[in-house]
Amino acid sequence: MRKEINARVLMHFICTDKTTAELERHLQAARDAGVRSILALRGYTQAGFDSWQPCSDGDGTEPQHADALVRFIKERHEDFFSIGVAGFPEGHPESSGDLEADVQRLKGKIDAGAEFIICQFCFDP
Repeated sequence: MRKEINARVLMHFICTDKTTAELERHLQAARDAGVRSILALRGYTQAGFDSWQPCSDGDGTEPQHADALVRFIKERHEDFFSIGVAGFPEGHPESSGDLEADVQRLKGKIDAGAEFIICQFCFDP
């Protein structure tokens, strides 16, 4: 879309079951394509799995959550990308229901360098 019709795009970027080399390859491809905005997400449980699959380097340095993914992008690409994250006004689907803890996790994403938050509809404000 970016190259064909010069549309502004927001790349949905997850760290589910990827190595750091794969993450960097995808970021470089996005950069080469002229993508400037990324929605950095931990990701979701993939089909065929009972639970979320973490990054797969196994050395403990790979990003496992959105805040670490934001830092990963910032460390390698500085301010080239505008980075957004997900917010959950009614709590994250996997959280314990502790909205204060969810707010602190969201703050961690912003502290890591995220510039904007996208959330789903709030059905019970």
